[in-house]
Amino acid sequence: MPRAVALRTAVLSLAVPVVALAAQEPDAVTLDQRLRELTVTARVLIIGAHPDDEDHRLTTWLSRARGVETGYLSLTRGENGLNLAGYEVGDGLGAVRTAEVLEARRLDGARQFFTRAYDFGYSRNADETFQHWPREAVLGDMVTIIRAFRPQVVIARYTGTSSDGDGHHEASALLAREAFEVGGDTARFPVARHGFPWNPLSLFGPGTGTHIDVSGFDPVSGRTWLALAVEARAVHRTQGYPDSLLRGSRGLSGELTLARIATRASDTTTAFAEPSLFDGIDTTFARLGAGSADTVRRVLAAIVALADTARHRVDLRNPDGVVSYLARAARLAAWVRGRTPRCLHPAQDASLIVSFAASCSRPDRLDADAAIDLVARRAAEAAFIASGVHVTLYADREQVAYGDSVPATLTVSNHGRGPVQFVTLAISGVWDRRVQPVVIPPDSAARWALPVRVQGSAVPWWLGPRVLDLYEPFASALDGLARPAAARGVITIPAVAIPEAIRRPSDVTVTVRIDGQLITMSTGPILHRSADAASGVQDRVVSGVPAFTLGFDHSLEWIPAGRPVDRLLRFSVESHTDSARTLSLHLVAPAGLRVDSLPRTITLAPRQGTELLLRLRGTLAPGRVPFGLYARDADSAEYDRGLRTVRYPHLRPITMSRGAGLWLQGVEITVPSRLNVAYLQGVGDLITPYLRQLGVRLAVLGYDELLNADLSRYTTVVVGPRAYEAHPELVASNGRLLDFARRGGTLLVLGGTAATYGYGVFPYPLGPSPDGATDRVTMENAPVRVLLPQSRLLAWPNRIVEADWGGWASERASDMPRAIDSRYAAPLGMNDPEQPESTGALLVAPLGRGTYIFTTLALVQQLPAAVPGAARLFVNLMSAGLEPVAGPGRQSPGR
Repeated sequence: MPRAVALRTAVLSLAVPVVALAAQEPDAVTLDQRLRELTVTARVLIIGAHPDDEDHRLTTWLSRARGVETGYLSLTRGENGLNLAGYEVGDGLGAVRTAEVLEARRLDGARQFFTRAYDFGYSRNADETFQHWPREAVLGDMVTIIRAFRPQVVIARYTGTSSDGDGHHEASALLAREAFEVGGDTARFPVARHGFPWNPLSLFGPGTGTHIDVSGFDPVSGRTWLALAVEARAVHRTQGYPDSLLRGSRGLSGELTLARIATRASDTTTAFAEPSLFDGIDTTFARLGAGSADTVRRVLAAIVALADTARHRVDLRNPDGVVSYLARAARLAAWVRGRTPRCLHPAQDASLIVSFAASCSRPDRLDADAAIDLVARRAAEAAFIASGVHVTLYADREQVAYGDSVPATLTVSNHGRGPVQFVTLAISGVWDRRVQPVVIPPDSAARWALPVRVQGSAVPWWLGPRVLDLYEPFASALDGLARPAAARGVITIPAVAIPEAIRRPSDVTVTVRIDGQLITMSTGPILHRSADAASGVQDRVVSGVPAFTLGFDHSLEWIPAGRPVDRLLRFSVESHTDSARTLSLHLVAPAGLRVDSLPRTITLAPRQGTELLLRLRGTLAPGRVPFGLYARDADSAEYDRGLRTVRYPHLRPITMSRGAGLWLQGVEITVPSRLNVAYLQGVGDLITPYLRQLGVRLAVLGYDELLNADLSRYTTVVVGPRAYEAHPELVASNGRLLDFARRGGTLLVLGGTAATYGYGVFPYPLGPSPDGATDRVTMENAPVRVLLPQSRLLAWPNRIVEADWGGWASERASDMPRAIDSRYAAPLGMNDPEQPESTGALLVAPLGRGTYIFTTLALVQQLPAAVPGAARLFVNLMSAGLEPVAGPGRQSPGR
């Protein structure tokens, strides 16, 4: 790959798998859950557009209360929208919201799936959405997931009409209906690409007709199902839901209704006594023996008997009394698994090399394949818990360079009352002969010290090139384990078909003899136990990383074009390998710029890093160009990627990977030398560094400083997006801001959601229409009409021309007011196709001796996206109260 092209990957690309922050459920709770659900083999798939679209009441009740294997399919990972808990956007925000939804799944017990669709932002309807998402490709992903998961019931979260309130929601329901219809169409969706055909039997959606009581109390965990649902909902902090914990389940209905939209069901046999989602569907355990030999049917009946006995006899304080039943059930389930045709069902315990039946197109075999995988896993987990067997493999560090080994400790503990025998160990699919069988007495443990290697990449599978707003397809191993590209004998399927929870960069699989029965089970990835004062003790997934990482601490640098540049840029190089190495450094820079004091080589000690200060000098022409360094070692291996750790208090740290370079954006811009800005940051607001790069003299004020700050030092105060909604103290201090404008200052308010209009913070009335409606222009390049050509906001210090409205990102404006006081001037008009023109995107009014500006333009999204026109307009808005003077504006590019 050409070096300049490689350095253009400075945008964020992504993250290691994350382990949930919430505490593990106590063994007694998990054992009770596994016993109740051991012979329940119904499957339901719920389909929405975004990670937070699921109804946690329904997922919790189905999975935790009824033991139904429940999946939630989100078409996107939520890459767009405001981040109410941090500053990640785009791919980074998608990674954080993926971690959040996986934490929610750990709480409510459901499986999580995604298609390759990228959340490009708000759309008005499905037709607009399908201009971004290739409809047939997204539908193909959904068919692939349905064929792999094999639900009897599909539930669409939305109606597929304009009442859904968002084009993504509407599209998700339309696609859910179509996927239900075409799951068995192998001409349109071939088996080789999408898996064996599967037709769900019933499709439900919003409406009435089927009543579900999702209330109830779990005496073992001490929580109601609704309380657990609230806890899962609160994990979506970037969406603004943590306050649901304060409200609790008060006012949350325990009654749900759904409408049956379509059905293929005809059989009246069901495992559930009362009318349910499964009416007319055979979900009994006995169905799994249909068409099988008498021996298999007898073994299935024995599993039911053993499970029933264990449920009736278990004492959760002393579960040893049911170990023999569960161990035999687990062994029998494994025996049936070995005699049930394997039909490409993803499972954490799937073998590396399996044989496939020639008649996997038979629905009964596909059903049995999925159901027996589930039963075998649940039985093995229950046997391990009841017998008190715990297995951990802890490594000495969290990140390991590819090819290096790291010391690790395998511990097999027996907390039960009977001896168990540890038999075999496999690490990431390879049986390890270094660990020999040993009998472990009660209340004791066996430990082995052994070096391990982790070949699973730190970069998650979904990030890569996009066509329109759809990621390129990938393949994954059937068991979800990441392996080197050269691994042989591994069965792969489309990556979207793998449940997110079983993806892991490494694996620890053990065989243990419990009560005379050999039980083999994957216990999860290799972990590193970390402890610090801020986050306490955490178990983090160990992952592989490049031997060296390098890069800047940001990915974009604004530079006024044609003016002298003299800046210091911080560049870091870090070693993750076990040996000292010397690297040569190579510069990629545009014509007109040079870097002083760049060493030709650097030598790094094992797992050490260094920082370089690069002095950038010269001039830059208008436009965007890549800039940066790459490194080369003595073996001519090249390194051009960096890592960045993202921390949120409710999640494990997420390691982001990005290019070693950054973009230099040259812009023709004038910044008045007298401009001096006080900035009050809003939600998801990261633009102050960019304003400084443009030459704006700026101070960020904390909200606790506002009450006593000397605002007379500043020419302009900027209030960031959604700041009034996020900071009640700002609402209380708003009078100071208005007084600042009355005394001659410029107050620039970047709009929020419709809620902002209810705080009474405007000098003159602004708000939605009487029915509460606001306007939005979702097309980022929608035409902009200049209504007031004489407006100085569009003329000084930078003349705004038609080209300045090109290349915008995400959208033009959102939540524009409809009720606008006549004292505001509206210099711009805009609208989406077939929508009436709105004039609420930019409003300006005199206030005393000063100027008040309110804008709902998406300016905060444009500066990180390197949109020159938005930068020029932003400077004009901040300069509105200044008088033009002869001579140029600020010459220094500033920091």
